Amino acid sequence: MSYSDPYTSSPFDQDLANSPGLTWVPWVGKNYANLPKSRKVLIVAESHYTNEQDAEKVTLTVEQIMGDKTYTRAVVTESLVNAEWSTRTLSTMHQLFYSPKDREAFWNDVAFFNLIQRPMWYRDGNPERPAWQDFWAGWEAFLKVAEILKPDHILFIGVEAANHFNGFMAHHGRDHVSIHWAEKVGSAYARTASLSVDEKQIPLHFIKHCGSYFSTDRWSDYLHRNARDLMASLAFSAGAEISSAPTQRLHVLGMAKSSLNLKGAKEQKLELDFLRLAYAVRELREAGEEAIGYLLVLVPDIARTAAGWCEKYTTGEGVVILCEPIEGETLEALLKEKADNALGLLRPLDFDEAYRALSLANIGRELGERALQKFIDSRHSGISPLHENTPREQLPLQVKWDFYGTIDLEN
Repeated sequence: MSYSDPYTSSPFDQDLANSPGLTWVPWVGKNYANLPKSRKVLIVAESHYTNEQDAEKVTLTVEQIMGDKTYTRAVVTESLVNAEWSTRTLSTMHQLFYSPKDREAFWNDVAFFNLIQRPMWYRDGNPERPAWQDFWAGWEAFLKVAEILKPDHILFIGVEAANHFNGFMAHHGRDHVSIHWAEKVGSAYARTASLSVDEKQIPLHFIKHCGSYFSTDRWSDYLHRNARDLMASLAFSAGAEISSAPTQRLHVLGMAKSSLNLKGAKEQKLELDFLRLAYAVRELREAGEEAIGYLLVLVPDIARTAAGWCEKYTTGEGVVILCEPIEGETLEALLKEKADNALGLLRPLDFDEAYRALSLANIGRELGERALQKFIDSRHSGISPLHENTPREQLPLQVKWDFYGTIDLEN
């Protein structure tokens, strides 16, 4: 029985279509078969998902996808070639591949395969994840694809499949080099391995899934250093030049708090601010960026309490507690500010009193922010905060920090 589909065709199609255990025929660019030595790249993603939210309709949707051998090619054609729709994973992956302006030309050169051989259900808030049996079956299908396409380089988008590589290859007696945890990039370790196909050793590179918290710059830098031939091939297909390592940036966030004690709900509010700062630093680091947060307070006792939160929430060096003790006339003015604010809650103020209280209300905040800026300037020479009118969307967690700025790091 012959095989054809409306998306693309290649000399490998019949063998791929007849391979047992291969649910979908991989995308194979029309130029792939004729590329010179060292230019053939196979990109291996993880799963196809169905976005059907009605539990009663999911089974039928899955059956339809399972029965369509051209499904992977339809996804590549519609999303990656024609840009009719996209997901965060696919658009980020496209950026990693030099954002080729001529999408069709790029995808004409490469092959693309999804490892997991059944659709996952993208349930709102709880997406289905593959079981070990799915990865095992995926490696079975992968072997068939690798033997037919004989790529020179294989890039896995996602690292979880690597957890099953050694066991599967050993169980099947395949000549291979075991998984090596190469380097930590952001929150994930890159992995490498190799597989022998027809006496040819093919390198495998596993990188973090191109979804949430994926740093294109950091992973591109890693691949340029550790898979240069692979990236050179992708760059050639994208009509791009191999770029030098991208400039790394340090994100510096700061909060200055003017509380003089932690009575009532003040401790809870300050702890929430601490957590907001710690979470923003963690998010940036998980995205592969460098980040540090500073929390400045005015009272040593409060600083000691905040230092306890660093231990409690294991923030390590990610959050630094600063203290700028105040005394004398400055302390008296700040205490009066607090008293005036309290009185303002108890009785109406006349215009003159309201104006005076409003002026005093800025003393603690301004004192803390000046001290915070002075410390950051001394620790991070050359840094300056973003303009105060910077849209919230451009700020970590969309929070108007007392200080937020970035500075380039030496590579």
